[in-house]
Amino acid sequence: MLKSAKCISASILVLASVLSLPATAQIISSGSLTEVDPWGVGWKSGKTNGLNSNLWAATSAQTVNELLGSIDGHLLSSAQSNLLRAVILSGGKAPIGDINEATGQRLRLLRELGENAHANNLLQRFPSEAWSEDPHKYEADLDLATGDNQRACAAVELAPSEDPYWQTLRATCFALAGNAAAANLAAEMAVSTGEEDPWFFEAVGAIAEVKAGNDKIKLPPANYSSGAAIALSLAADLPAAPDAATSIPVTYAALLSERTDASDEIRMQAMLHAARAGIIEAAKVRRAVISPKPAMIAPDPNLPADQQPQADSDILRNPLERAVDSVTNPALSMQDKATQLIAALAASYGNAQDYSLNAKILLPELKSIPQIRETAQLSPSFVEAALAAGDIALAKKWRDAMDNTFDEPPPAPAPTMQPTGLVQQPQPVQIDPATGKPLASGPMNLTPTLSQQPNDTSLTLDEQLAALNANQNAPNSAVNGQPSTIEAPLPARLPPILHSEWDKARFDVLILFATDNAKSQDITKVAQSLMAQNKQHPIESAQLLSLMSGIGYKLPPEARHLIADYQNSVPSMELILQDYQMDTALRTDATGEAVLRAFLILRDNQPHSGSLIPYTNSLNTLSQNGLEKNAKAIAFEALAPWGKPKN
Repeated sequence: MLKSAKCISASILVLASVLSLPATAQIISSGSLTEVDPWGVGWKSGKTNGLNSNLWAATSAQTVNELLGSIDGHLLSSAQSNLLRAVILSGGKAPIGDINEATGQRLRLLRELGENAHANNLLQRFPSEAWSEDPHKYEADLDLATGDNQRACAAVELAPSEDPYWQTLRATCFALAGNAAAANLAAEMAVSTGEEDPWFFEAVGAIAEVKAGNDKIKLPPANYSSGAAIALSLAADLPAAPDAATSIPVTYAALLSERTDASDEIRMQAMLHAARAGIIEAAKVRRAVISPKPAMIAPDPNLPADQQPQADSDILRNPLERAVDSVTNPALSMQDKATQLIAALAASYGNAQDYSLNAKILLPELKSIPQIRETAQLSPSFVEAALAAGDIALAKKWRDAMDNTFDEPPPAPAPTMQPTGLVQQPQPVQIDPATGKPLASGPMNLTPTLSQQPNDTSLTLDEQLAALNANQNAPNSAVNGQPSTIEAPLPARLPPILHSEWDKARFDVLILFATDNAKSQDITKVAQSLMAQNKQHPIESAQLLSLMSGIGYKLPPEARHLIADYQNSVPSMELILQDYQMDTALRTDATGEAVLRAFLILRDNQPHSGSLIPYTNSLNTLSQNGLEKNAKAIAFEALAPWGKPKN
C-alpha cells in the first residue's frame, strides 16, 4: 500500500518535484551583481503572463505585507488564483524596507496556491532568513499524507528536538507505531516548545489507546487539513463529519482521494473538492462517478416472479449516470436525449464550480447532440454547458444554432406513379397533309382504348385521329406504355424556432471573453448587438459594454456614449478610496501594488451598480500591464450565468 501511495503521489502534478530546482526560475539582482534577495527569484516575467521586474520598485514592504496578508489562497476561484500567481511568481527588485514579513506572506501564498516546488526552491536558496523554514517539514508532511509513514518518521529522527513542528511529528510517529507512552511524552514536549493545537493532543492520545486495544475511548472527529492529521485520522478510523473533506487544502484533498484506507465517501468528497479547483482532471472524476449500466438479466423460468434476479435499478444510478444512459438509449428521440442531459446539469446550476465540473464530465455526451430542429429549443442551455466545460468551439456551434429558425419544410415526397391500363398504348399517329392518311412508321394500333375514345362519335376519322394525338401528348398521361407522375404540392414552412436577441448578445460577450486574440470585426459586431439591445436592456447592455472597454477592446463611438450616459449609482467611499489607491499606484509605476489592489477590488465586488466603475478600472489595470487574459477570465467568471440562481 505504501509503495502504491507513493506512485500515486508522484502522478499529481501539483506535488511533483517538491525539492527540485525549477528550470524556469529567473534570478534578478536587487543591487550589485552579487546581491540577490528572495524577491529577485521568480518563475514568471512580463513575457510569460507575469509582471516586469520593476513591479515592486515603488512600493514599501509594509504595503506588500498588508495586501498579501489580506488574501486567503484557499478561498479563491480559478481565475482569481491564476491572477494571484501572475503576481507572486514574478521576480523583480524587492519592495522598499524590511522584507521579512512580506516574504513570509509570499511563501504562504505559494503554499496555498499549490506552488510547492517553487516554495521549496525559494527556501533552498535562502535557508537562514528570518522568514525561512525547513523545506523537509513540508516534505515529511506530504509523506504522511500519501501514507509513507516510514519515510516521514525517518526524517523525524534527524530533526532538531527543540522545534515544535518536529516534536509534533515525533508524537505522531510514536502514536502511529502504537507506543502510547512515548507518544504522550512527545506530545508534552511539543507543548513545551509551543504547540497549541488541542485536536492534535486528543488524536495522539486516541490513536495510542486504539493501538493498545482500548476500543472504549471517545474519539475526536476526523481532521484532514494536513498530512499528520490525515495519518492520525485514518489510522484511528476517527469519525468523519458529513463534509469533512470539502474545505481542506486542495493539495491534501488530492492526496486523500487516493488513500485506499479512507472510506469511499471521504475519498469521493476529496476528489470532487480537488477537481473543482482544477487539481484533478474531469476525465478522472468521470471514471469514478460514472459506471457502466448493468446488463439486463434474463428471467429464470424455474423461479417465481418474486425471486427473479434483479439488476441494479436506474433509481440507484446518479443523475450523471442516467444522463449518459439516455444518450446511448436507442429508444429515445434526440430531443429526449438532449432534454435529459440538460436536466442532469440543472441540479448544479447556481454553483459555478459544480456546474463546470459536471459539464466537463458530460462533455462527450454534450458533443454527441446535433444542432437540429428537435434540439434547437435547448440551444441556450447547450451554449452555457459548453462554455462552462471550456469547449468554445462547441459553444459557438450552439450559438450559431440560435440564429437558425429551423423552419425549412421537410423534403417533398417523391412523385406518385400513375399506373397504366392493361391495354398496350398506341404510338402517336402522324397524318400526311397531302393525302390526309396516316403515315406508316412501324406497328400501329389504330383502335382506341376506352380511355382514348373521343366523346363525340360524329367526328370524321381525321378529327378522331387528331384528338387521339392530343390526348396522348397531354401532361400526366400514360405515354408509350410508361406510367405517368402526379406531383405532390410543396409542404408549407414549419413554425420558426426563435431565441431572445438579448440572450444571443450576452452569449456573444462570454464567447468573446473566452476567445484568445479576438478579431476587431468580431468585437465591433458584439458591441453593435449590445447597442441594439440598449432600449430593452439599458442597464445590462451598458454594463457589458463597460467591461469590454475595461478589458481594452476598441468600441465604436456610439458604444462609448452609451457607457457615459449610463446612470451608475455612486460607489461607497471605501470603494472610491480603493480605486484611487490603485490609480495612484498605477501612475507612479508601482505595478505590483496596482495589480494587487485591482485583484482585491475584483475579488470583493461584482460588475454592477455602484461597483461598476472601480471594477472596470481594475480590469483596465490588468490589461495595461500585460494581463489581459487574466482580466477576461475574471470578467467571464463574474458574468457566467451558471454561477447564479435561475430567475
